[in-house]
Amino acid sequence: ERYSQKKIFQHIKPNILQHITQNSLDLKKEPHPLKFPKALELNIYATMGTLDPYIWKNISTLKIPIWIIRPEHSHTFYHSTAKKLAKKVSIEYHTIPKTTHLLPFEALQEIRSIWESFTKQFQTISRTKP
Repeated sequence: ERYSQKKIFQHIKPNILQHITQNSLDLKKEPHPLKFPKALELNIYATMGTLDPYIWKNISTLKIPIWIIRPEHSHTFYHSTAKKLAKKVSIEYHTIPKTTHLLPFEALQEIRSIWESFTKQFQTISRTKP
């Protein structure tokens, strides 16, 4: 319950926040550590960003649709980055208001709606091809 009072979790629905805390945190210990093995967490931080130079160098060679959903309040993918990317390739991107890097937990319905709209384009194309 005290997690719901923290600013970082303000946009997450109570039932989803409860699921996150019960399944991701060891509630028997104080403070509540993550249930994930330390090795996994260390690997995430050790490898974070290592593919970025390769991705940015080769992104213009992609021949597939690129779809990006970004949170409004996050440093993970800036609006300016999306604009820069749009100069190199054709992308469709959406910024979901009042969200943070916890976007999947904060705006599941919005993500679903955008995803359905995006995929509908390809269902139409595949039906019209012989």
